Amino acid sequence: MRLPNFIIVGTIKSGTTSIWKFLKNHPDVFMPNVKETRFFSDMKIFRGGHREEQNKRVSKENDYLELFRTSKKKICGDISNDYFFYNKKSIKNIKKIYKKYNTNLPKIIIILRDPSDQIFSLYNQLRNIYGINDSFKEIINKEKYFIENDYPWPFCIKQCCLSSNALEDYLKNFNEIKVLFFKDINTI
Repeated sequence: MRLPNFIIVGTIKSGTTSIWKFLKNHPDVFMPNVKETRFFSDMKIFRGGHREEQNKRVSKENDYLELFRTSKKKICGDISNDYFFYNKKSIKNIKKIYKKYNTNLPKIIIILRDPSDQIFSLYNQLRNIYGINDSFKEIINKEKYFIENDYPWPFCIKQCCLSSNALEDYLKNFNEIKVLFFKDINTI
């Protein structure tokens, strides 16, 4: 049985896809083929529009463990930016699983981005990937509608770009944390 040594918990639109691709090709690091397992966040199934991608996840413990079983590398990781959005549930589940297998808690990596850049990047993603034609103001004003109609969490762009509570929760619950900033990623 093997669990990741480190987990990158996000945030959304902070470069996690680029980091996953880089780490996936690193000879000393194992990353599963699934970039966002979404295992620890234990998200609900979304029923609202544009839900297909967000509903893909590893939900069973055995399936999650299987992702890492074949790794012979010393370092292995998991990246899911929803772990930051669903921080309370994710933290609880990470601790529960690692305790169950009597394994040291993973190192946690958090990548923060300037909220004004982050929110516009997320807005552009909603427009480009999901074909949303609403103005920025309309999207912000529809957040309650998205929540009530069970849309995936990235549609809650205000909530996605507020990071102080989640950061504080991770800092309280894990000893080994590295906080990076999106603007510094290219220099690593």
